[in-house]
Parts: sequence; C-alpha cells; structure tokens
Amino acid sequence: MRRVGLKLLICGLCALLAWSANQAQIKTDAIRHGSRVEHGRVFMPNPEVIRVTSLGFDQLVASAMWVRAVLMFVELVEAGRKEDMRWFQVMVKTINTLDVRWRTPYFYGGGMLRIIGDITASDLTFKAAMDALPTDPYFPFALGMNAHLYHKDAEATVRYLKRAASLPNAPRWYRTAAAGFLDRNGQRRVALRYLKEQYEMAT
Repeated sequence: MRRVGLKLLICGLCALLAWSANQAQIKTDAIRHGSRVEHGRVFMPNPEVIRVTSLGFDQLVASAMWVRAVLMFVELVEAGRKEDMRWFQVMVKTINTLDVRWRTPYFYGGGMLRIIGDITASDLTFKAAMDALPTDPYFPFALGMNAHLYHKDAEATVRYLKRAASLPNAPRWYRTAAAGFLDRNGQRRVALRYLKEQYEMAT
C-alpha cells in the first residue's frame, strides 16, 4: 500500500513538473516571437588589433572573417548603406593583414569593392596585393583597368598594363593588350576582354 502511494506521489510530481515546463515554454515562445533580432555590426574591425588578438591563429581568423565579409557583401549589394560600405572595406583590409599571402581576398575583395562603387578601396586592395604577391600579373592589370575605366588616367593605365605584361607568367593577351592600348579601338577590345574575363570568373 505504501509502495502504491509513493508511486502515485512520484507520478503526480512528474505531471506537475511537465505542466510547469510547458507553461514556461509557452511564455518563452511568446517573448521570443514578440522580439525582433537585429544582426548588426557591433564594432569596426581594426586590422592591427585583430592581428594581435588572434593569438597566432591569423589564418583561421582570416578565414572566418572572409565568410562573414562575403555574406555582408550580399547584404550590402541589396541595401547599399554607406556605413556598411566602410565596414566591408575595413573587413577586406583586416583579412589581408591577417593572411598577407592569401590571394582570394585580394582578388575577390578588390572586385567586390569595385562593384559597390568604392574604387579607391579597390585600388588600395590591388596595390596591397602587388606588394604581397609581386609575381602575380592579375593585380597590376586590374589596377590598369581601374585607371582606364574609372579614373580615365591613360598614363597610369599604360604603366600598370606594361608591368603586368612584363611578368613571366602573364597571359599572352596581356602583352597584346599593353601594345594595343595606344589606340581607341585597342582600348575598347582590352576593356571588353577584361570585363568578359571578370564576368566568367565571378560566375
């Protein structure tokens, strides 16, 4: 008899606990669904500070930040807020500071900055890439095309194209482009070829 009473008491306590948990969950859901979560940027990254605080895990931190930057770029293209443009620019710079010889953030970062209209930051990214990867012909060529398409600076364009074409592993058409850039028809052909290549690489 005693045993039966103990079982009933335990069952009653379990039922009470289950009911209490259910009520707590209902209240929690009501609060959670009634609140709006904002996924904002809570700080502006500082390249040197983050490099120090990464405690030697520079490449790992750079990889994580790059994933966030790419996601941010999608949001930025859709919303186009100026404060987000500045944040994205600093993110790219920070990633390149953490992993100086990682080509991807230079290559895509410079292109993304160009897409959102920050040509100055795009130039700085490509120039940093030239310092970090001096044998890569893409970056002086990209700077040359920025100079032609956005700055209308013929002297800088020819200078960068010649530098790109002079590198041993430069694509053959870079040399043709540097030579053919002296006339207007040549400029159009080079610009179209470059933009076509950018499109293919982006997709």
